[in-house]
Amino acid sequence: MAVSLGATYSFEEPQRYRQEEFCWLAALDKNKEFHFGRPMFWGFLLPEGLILIYDLIMMVLFPLKNCKNNPQIKITRSEYLKEVLANLSITVMLGLSWTLGYLVLITSGHIHLVFSILFCISTSTQGLQIFILYTANQTSFRDHVSRSVQQIQFKLQNIKDNLTRDSSRSTESMSGSH
Repeated sequence: MAVSLGATYSFEEPQRYRQEEFCWLAALDKNKEFHFGRPMFWGFLLPEGLILIYDLIMMVLFPLKNCKNNPQIKITRSEYLKEVLANLSITVMLGLSWTLGYLVLITSGHIHLVFSILFCISTSTQGLQIFILYTANQTSFRDHVSRSVQQIQFKLQNIKDNLTRDSSRSTESMSGSH
């Protein structure tokens, strides 16, 4: 980056150093369209795509190997599928933003804007998605929240009743004093 900036910087056009010709991960051709022959594809996108595929395969194979190699685990086919789906769901959720980012880099026009928006939404809501999938989905969590809400409702009802009684006493004492 320092070499690119030093070789191209000028005070008249301070943003000129951002040209595609000088970026080692350049993706656009002279027509400003994505080109698979450019370094962005071979230097980043292709390896990243292969890593995503490898991760997906490992998320399916790991529970199977783990169950086979551990004699203490007696797992049925349905339990194994449930485990694979749990692993797959977190893979899809976390990999979705990477995949959308990948698609942002290789598209242009209106579809580029759509993928950019979806990328921003999926990346910025990952914490919420994890909370919903792995915490809010648990029966124990829902039971705890339900009990907490009932306690809050009970306390609010007591406060309301006390305020109503205090208001009634206040009104009675005011009418009795006249």
